[in-house]
Amino acid sequence: MAQRFEHEVVGSTQTEAVALARRGFASGTVVVARAQSQGRGRLERSWDSPDGGLYLSVLVDLPTSTPELLPLAVVAELRAAFDPEGASGLSVKWPNDLVADRGEPTLRKLSGILVDRIARPGHPDIAVVGVGVNVDRGTASLAADVESRALFLEDLPPPVLPMGEVEKVVLRSIHSAVQRLNLPEGARHVVAECRRHLCGVGHPVRVDGHEVGVLRSLGDDGSITVDHQGTLSSFHAGDLSVGAKA
Repeated sequence: MAQRFEHEVVGSTQTEAVALARRGFASGTVVVARAQSQGRGRLERSWDSPDGGLYLSVLVDLPTSTPELLPLAVVAELRAAFDPEGASGLSVKWPNDLVADRGEPTLRKLSGILVDRIARPGHPDIAVVGVGVNVDRGTASLAADVESRALFLEDLPPPVLPMGEVEKVVLRSIHSAVQRLNLPEGARHVVAECRRHLCGVGHPVRVDGHEVGVLRSLGDDGSITVDHQGTLSSFHAGDLSVGAKA
């Protein structure tokens, strides 16, 4: 049976949820916190996650096809939920972030997504989807370099959602992403939405710190295509920086 575990502060909701998945907890089990002391991002990077944010990880059944698109599918659903009219200019930053470009030296990050696939002997693999959302700037305590790259829900047009409503929006978005990918044309829809809102198209980009060319498009498999002096290359994973922006 799915359960909900709520913490004021936890080391990492993702680490807690992965442990629960390995212990056989059911799809739908949620770990949520208002702050993390050892937040974890992609590639085992640390993730500054103080008060003022929502940090949530949930166990979900893997989509029946193209599970590799799940991070992008969640980003697309969150973008539609938090910016339904496009007024805030939220963009999909490959491979797993929701950002806004406000003409500043850095992109402003609203949310990040992390997906772990957990093998369970004798049972189908399960996914643990972790989402962090910056909600309340007033209660957040961020280092100056992190503050310059953060976007909060309270920075977007009103109404400002209370934390409990933000959690509901995030959970709906995650489950909608899984359901979308289970549809016959689901993967095509996810890729089309992410292409429409992809950050950095037409700009020089770096992958894992290396200049690789100009970002051209998002592939059907979720990879990005870049153009380096007329030669096209694809990247299936990596840390993307757009122009001079992180």
